[in-house]
Amino acid sequence: MTGHEAALMACFPRTSSNEPYLDNTLLLNFAQRSGSNYLSDLLISTGLFCGFRGILTSEQLNIYKGAGATKTLVGYLHGQRQIDDPNSRIWGIRASVNQLLNLWSRKVVPDFMQPLLVDLRRRDKIGQAVSLYIARETNSWTNTSPEGIEYDGQKILQSFLYINSVEANLDLTYGLLKREPSRIIYEELLECPDGTVDQLCRRLGVGSAKLDHAKLQRRVQRNELNEEFKQRFLADLDRLSIQWQKP
Repeated sequence: MTGHEAALMACFPRTSSNEPYLDNTLLLNFAQRSGSNYLSDLLISTGLFCGFRGILTSEQLNIYKGAGATKTLVGYLHGQRQIDDPNSRIWGIRASVNQLLNLWSRKVVPDFMQPLLVDLRRRDKIGQAVSLYIARETNSWTNTSPEGIEYDGQKILQSFLYINSVEANLDLTYGLLKREPSRIIYEELLECPDGTVDQLCRRLGVGSAKLDHAKLQRRVQRNELNEEFKQRFLADLDRLSIQWQKP
């Protein structure tokens, strides 16, 4: 049992069969460092979406449990929907593959909501792996100028393999759900955020959307260290691959 499964069971031991349906929801699925915060901010700026907080993380669930709440999982989701903005057209939830699987295994999906599914991925998997390595080593997911971190090709390779494993498991989960998500490539989103978000909203059936750039505060995280580590990893890849394949 994963930490997330344990937190879910501790907070919500059951799901009632007579709870109200949760409509107008969107699950944004991703591997870490794929740009989910950036896409969430863009969607919220259109005025059509709200939410996209980490309400399904083990940390958040444990905080909820500590507050003495006794609602079911569906009741918890309804409550979080009201906190975010009950008047927004679509409520967004960011979900890892484990969180998505747990929603399916608890029958929240599809019994209590049949969400719109969006899958966000980066084309540059090595750049993503470097970013994930730096975030883990510094324990910071927003620092654009990390200091005091050394290159470690083996750990970057582990991050690379982890990302690919997560995305493979997401594809398997979509098969279990018998649903094909709307797919977004992070690099295309960076190149044309207005057009990419508008096309996504049309595919989701919510109509045309226009970004409000005045509401956007998050900046794309790029720095020289990421590029340096990426180039060193590429130069180091043959050696690392041989080590990885050794029994």
